[in-house]
Amino acid sequence: MAIWIKNPLGIFVDDGVDAGGGLIVDDAVITELVPAGREPSSTFSRWLDASDHVIVPGLINTHHHYYQTLTRGFGVTAKYDPAPWRMIRDPIWSRLRPSDVRLAAKLTMCELLLSGCTTSVNHHDVFPKGLKHAIDIEAEVATDLRMRAVFARGSMNLSIKDGSLPPDDIVQDNWAILTDSERLVKKHNLLGDRSGAMIEIVLAPCSPLLVSSELMRATAVMAEHLECRLHTQFAQTEDEDRLFKERFRLSPLDYLEEHGWLSDKTWIAHGVHFSDADIRRFGSAGTAIAFCPTAHWVRGSYPSWVNDAIASGVPIGLAVRSSAANASSNLMREVRLFLQHQRSSRGRVALTHREAFRLATEGSARCLARADIGKIAVGKQADLAFFKLNEQRCSAGSDPVTNLILSDERLADRVMVAGRWLVENGKLSNVDLPKLKEARNKAARRLCMT
Repeated sequence: MAIWIKNPLGIFVDDGVDAGGGLIVDDAVITELVPAGREPSSTFSRWLDASDHVIVPGLINTHHHYYQTLTRGFGVTAKYDPAPWRMIRDPIWSRLRPSDVRLAAKLTMCELLLSGCTTSVNHHDVFPKGLKHAIDIEAEVATDLRMRAVFARGSMNLSIKDGSLPPDDIVQDNWAILTDSERLVKKHNLLGDRSGAMIEIVLAPCSPLLVSSELMRATAVMAEHLECRLHTQFAQTEDEDRLFKERFRLSPLDYLEEHGWLSDKTWIAHGVHFSDADIRRFGSAGTAIAFCPTAHWVRGSYPSWVNDAIASGVPIGLAVRSSAANASSNLMREVRLFLQHQRSSRGRVALTHREAFRLATEGSARCLARADIGKIAVGKQADLAFFKLNEQRCSAGSDPVTNLILSDERLADRVMVAGRWLVENGKLSNVDLPKLKEARNKAARRLCMT
C-alpha cells in the first residue's frame, strides 16, 4: 500500500530538487517526490502529516564491532594504544557466549536505529570456542529487527604463539576462516542486482598485521570469485608504516596493492595516517575509507586529508566504530563531530554541513557499492529518518535541514527501513529497551569480572 509522507518541515534531497510536498513510498521503494503545494500524481491509500519533521536519508554506518558494546566504558584500557589495549581486552572477549553476541548485536542495532541509522556494517573478528556461528546469530538479530545490515566476516590467524597480539583461543586457521566465509557469502548474498538486499556478507581480515600474507591473498581471491567486497582496518596508528616495512619490507599501501586489496572492491576503516601521495593512490584505485570521528578525536589522531581525498575521488563514509574509543552508537553525533572538527581545523575551506551529512549517506553507500540507498530519490529504497527540531524551531526563510545538522537533536522520532516503520514516536517497535540495557549490563559485569 502506497503512503504519502506529506508536507515535511524540511527534506534532504539533491540541490535544485523540489520535494516540499513530500514523497510517496510504495512497498519498499520511493516512487514519487511531490513538489511544494502540489498533490501526488500517483495513487496512495494513506498519508502521514510530516509537517513537524525534517526527513533525511537513513544514515549508513560503515564500521563497528558489536560485541565490544559489552566492554563499553571499561576504564582500565582507556589510556592505552591499540596494541596493549588488545592484550587486555582480547582475553575478555575470549569468554563471549552466543547469548552475549545476540545481546550485543540487538542493543547496538537498536541504538543505531534510534540515531536515524538504517544500514550498519558490523566487523566481527573474534571466534573463541563455541562461537563459530557468531555472524549467523547477528544476521538473525538484524532479520528480526528488520534493519538493513552488512556483516564483515572478520578473521585473525596470527596469535601470541606467532609473535602477534591475540590469545590463541580466539583465532582460527586458514581453512576454518575461508570455509566459513564461503558458506556465509553463499547463504546470504545476492548475485547480480543487489538492490534491496537486507543482509550482505563481506570478507574482512581484522588487520593486515594480525593475519598472514597468505590469508590476505586468499581472501582477495575468494572475494573476487564470490563477487563480494573486502574490508579491513588500516593506517590506524603512526607506527604501522614502520611495522609494515620491518615485517614485509613494503609500505602499507604497497602491501595492499601486492596482495590484491588496493581496488574499488575494498573499503578500509580508519585510514588516519595517510600522505598526499597515499590519498592520490586511493583515488586512482577507487578504494574507499570509513572514517570514525569520535574514535580518532578521543585518541588525538584526527587527520586533515578529508577534503583532499574527496577532491581526489576517494569515497568517504562515516562510522561510529566501537567501545575502543566510543561509548555511543549514534551516527548523527558522528556527523556533527566531523563537521565541527573540519571547521576548527580547516576554516573556510572546510566542508559545508550538507557535504558532511552526505558522507554519512551517499558517501557511506559508495563504501558499500550500494546504489539503492543513501539518498532520497525516485527508485531508491525507502530508508528514511525523521527528526523533530523540538525547541529549535526555524525562523522564516531558514533551512530546516541546516538547523537539524547544526542542532543538538540526537534521536530520531521516526525511522523507516524498506518501507517499514521501525521507530515511531521515538520508540522502537516491539523492543523493551530498558530491559535490553539491563541484560547488557549483567553480561558486561560477568565478562569483565570473570
